[in-house]
Amino acid sequence: MNIFNFEKLCIESSKGLRNLIDVINKNLRGLKLMDLETNKLTHQFSINIIIRKLDIESRKLYEMSLTSTELPKWEMFLEFLQNRTQILENLHGVQGPPLKLKTPFLSKGKSFIVKSNNNNNCLLCKTSHRLYDCTLFLKMNPLQRFNLIKKHGLCINCLNNNHKVALCKSKYTCRLCRGKHNYLLCRSENGQSDTEGSSSNTLFTQPAPSVSNNGGVINNPTEPQTVQAFSSFNQRGNKFVFLSTAIVGVWSPLLKSYVHGRVILDSAFQSHFMTLQFASKLGLEKKKINLAVSGLSENSTNIKWKINDAFISNNDSSYTSLLDFLIVPRITDFVPSIQPNLKIKRFNDINRSILADTSFDKPGKIDMIIGAELFYQILKDGRKVISDNVTLINSVFGFIVSGSINVINHKKFIMIIENINYLLKSGGFQGRVVLRPM
Repeated sequence: MNIFNFEKLCIESSKGLRNLIDVINKNLRGLKLMDLETNKLTHQFSINIIIRKLDIESRKLYEMSLTSTELPKWEMFLEFLQNRTQILENLHGVQGPPLKLKTPFLSKGKSFIVKSNNNNNCLLCKTSHRLYDCTLFLKMNPLQRFNLIKKHGLCINCLNNNHKVALCKSKYTCRLCRGKHNYLLCRSENGQSDTEGSSSNTLFTQPAPSVSNNGGVINNPTEPQTVQAFSSFNQRGNKFVFLSTAIVGVWSPLLKSYVHGRVILDSAFQSHFMTLQFASKLGLEKKKINLAVSGLSENSTNIKWKINDAFISNNDSSYTSLLDFLIVPRITDFVPSIQPNLKIKRFNDINRSILADTSFDKPGKIDMIIGAELFYQILKDGRKVISDNVTLINSVFGFIVSGSINVINHKKFIMIIENINYLLKSGGFQGRVVLRPM
């Protein structure tokens, strides 16, 4: 998100100011990555833009702090925002978990009910109080509390039992590190964080290695951590389900230009992923980590590298954002795995240039996965209905093809690209490659 898209704060809020500061810092890092220098003039423009995003009370206090006729200084403005945030946090503190919903949650065409557990007995001592008020629970260390929460399938953010953290609607985060978990489960105070990063939405379930003061470089990783990565990849019987793909630019300081890659946009992922091959093109600094990613059936993959603050953009640079990516050897097979036969007339009438991925229906490799942190930020108003089961959803990258079609007779081609490339390069292969339909 860039500062222009940040919504004006209607009320004084420490969380709102903290989010504003994070956006400012991300934009500054983005400018630095692009070798764009700031000066006094840009600072004055920035202050003028940002001050309009403040709530009335904060803006009034800032205006009162300007005691001279000189232009305000950028460093003093940032210091004011930090101090104001700290004061609001001290005054208001952090509220407890919100009450459970007791009303149905309705959406068009479907009806969902959020269960309300009328049994408020503590799962530890079985008496009538909430878990976070239990003396036995409070006597535990953060790791013991975390294991108890996971054992009973509670949300690690609000400690309720009717959803997982990925679906938690609570606006509150950890008061210690601002990760999306309850502060009673956080170990950041003693230097061992089991928390989710505020930007990558990863869930660490084992002691993390030491982190440098700048929060970016992870030194001497020891025990593996665990991150949960869920995917909504979907295939149903004889139906072909479109995955949400888009073409996204990633800034390369090495090439001084954007490198375009094909991404899957998936709200079911808690982290962002990038293939090692694509990361190597960018020339961005990779950080050493030791991380285990768990997915379907609790299968896990060890992650050894990550990239911090990759600067992504859409085609016309009207949308930019900084993201952290976990580096993996490969993400998936070609997407789509088959080339669907699109016999829908309205599909053929569409100008493909408006699509987020003009080759959405052609099998091709995937360079990145962008997860839940950014997914809902990139959506825009407006959609185009193509058929009963296919819809184009508007986004900052263009229209995303969503839905499914019936698969009648299709041909699927499989070949092991790595082995063929090896044979061709080594000269050990003479002849031609024949692809046989299955």
